[in-house]
Amino acid sequence: MDTSIQVKNQVAAGMFHYADDSVSFERLVTKEVKAVVAYVDAHGFYSICIDQEKLPWSSGKLKLLICPELSGINATKLVVDNARALERSAEAATYCFEYHKNGVLAGQAFLPSIGEICRFFTNEKAINQGLKLLDAAPLDSMLSVTVPYKDCVCCGSSYGVRYAEPTTPYFVRPVLYTKFK
Repeated sequence: MDTSIQVKNQVAAGMFHYADDSVSFERLVTKEVKAVVAYVDAHGFYSICIDQEKLPWSSGKLKLLICPELSGINATKLVVDNARALERSAEAATYCFEYHKNGVLAGQAFLPSIGEICRFFTNEKAINQGLKLLDAAPLDSMLSVTVPYKDCVCCGSSYGVRYAEPTTPYFVRPVLYTKFK
């Protein structure tokens, strides 16, 4: 039985997000899972991709001031465009922007803002249950696209926010945002 749902009051953290943008608490073997739902807002839902990599924010010491209020979607594109224009590396944002596995197309995923990450960790238990059923690594900590200080980046976890060196590798997991139909 297909229990896919796509309306706001029927989407919850921990659900499987499929390549056709349907969601379900059931693991449907006939569909490709691309992510696990992390957070639902008034207009859609965020989901966290299955794969993660350990990457630096920028090994080339790219320096940008990213407003914390900017969404991860917009900030990731800004970082990638500036890194290319300045011929600097931005490994974390580029990995997310170019991510194309499990039904995710390049350009769809992004590196989340610190505000988005904080909302995800309110649902950490449900997210990790979904990831565990997919044999994926649990949500532990996530590197943010947000750069609040000139030489630091934000990293969020269930313990809160910490600041990190942009050249130090941290866990990076692409995030998707899907609007309700």
